[in-house]
Amino acid sequence: EPSAGTALIFLEGGDAIMNVEAGFEYGFSLSYSSSVVGTIEIYDGLDGTGNLLASLNLTANFDNNCSGDPFGDFCHWDQIGVIFKGKAKSVVFEGPRTATFYDDIRLGRDVMRECKKKIKKRRNRHAMDDDMDFDDARDECKDFKKYRLNRYSD
Repeated sequence: EPSAGTALIFLEGGDAIMNVEAGFEYGFSLSYSSSVVGTIEIYDGLDGTGNLLASLNLTANFDNNCSGDPFGDFCHWDQIGVIFKGKAKSVVFEGPRTATFYDDIRLGRDVMRECKKKIKKRRNRHAMDDDMDFDDARDECKDFKKYRLNRYSD
């Protein structure tokens, strides 16, 4: 696991919702390991209401190129994230319960720092990840910077 020995999993009910009453801007990211496909949606209202600001699609990745970790079968983790415009107040985790583990959830400006670190790492390694190529990562960081600089000009 990205944070050794700890991860978040939802055990009961339907979709799980994380409300952030004060809201957060700029972006959302996390690491996950899942045995099913799922979706994460980010809204500008509490309880998954209002406008959809962004969404992420999760793939079944839990055993990609690995065998079980010391505590179970979920041995592969992917980091995903999205940068958006607006102020989010809720995140909806869709998909069957007990099938997806989440870790290292980041809100707001931390996502931009992660984007920059990803680009630096790729430049140093001269390698590409399957989930996002170098040009995509660079463009996301540029779009975010442009938004940040112009957001008060309206």
